[in-house]
Amino acid sequence: MSKNKIQNYIILEFLKNYATLVFIFALVVWITQAVRLLDLVYQDGNSFLVYGQYTLFQLPKIISKISIVIFLIALFWTLNNLEDSNELRTISYFGIEPKIVFFNLLRFSFIFTLILIIFKTFIVPYFNKNSRDILNSEGISSFASLLRENNFNNPSKNTTIYLEEKNRIGELKNIIIFQLENDAGNKTIIAKTGSVTKLKNKSYLITENGLIQELDSKGNLSQITFDKITTDIENFKKKNL
Repeated sequence: MSKNKIQNYIILEFLKNYATLVFIFALVVWITQAVRLLDLVYQDGNSFLVYGQYTLFQLPKIISKISIVIFLIALFWTLNNLEDSNELRTISYFGIEPKIVFFNLLRFSFIFTLILIIFKTFIVPYFNKNSRDILNSEGISSFASLLRENNFNNPSKNTTIYLEEKNRIGELKNIIIFQLENDAGNKTIIAKTGSVTKLKNKSYLITENGLIQELDSKGNLSQITFDKITTDIENFKKKNL
């Protein structure tokens, strides 16, 4: 058996262990998250088709989050199996020192880490964008499902919405909406309460008891108070990435 074949064998054993662990852990985390996301159907009124697509698109994000930990576990598992089966000792009979095996694994680990970085940088954002697009295309109920409590939500490219509280019937409390209007400046809406509703087949975000601050391109700030404002949700969605 040549040295290259032995080294390829070790790497193949590692990849088998890694793939097995990623499959098991990702499946467990995905099932847990899929159960939590059932609110998309039972609370927010989306179809099971949308629910299925959205949950499947969460898999790349799950894999990216567990990959480094699984990598270390798989590496330890592989070396431990080789040690228990006396394969490391056998390898030394072919003129390959254990430290050479270690350095080769270290070099492979570096390459593998670069692949994981590329995966997290390009693949995961692509699926995240598509999952948001699926919910956005569904309209009112899906837009409401994008808004999470005590979080800065980004339903569209130039819009950020902070929401302090959302109850089960869709009432929103303490809302801050920041909209970047490109060269025209930006606008901030602050409201005590709000809700998402549908009128004549169009979805609207209704905000009540608040104020609007507008900063134009010249740095001039204006402010008005309001009792109620109705905003077409398409104003948010049309700016999506």
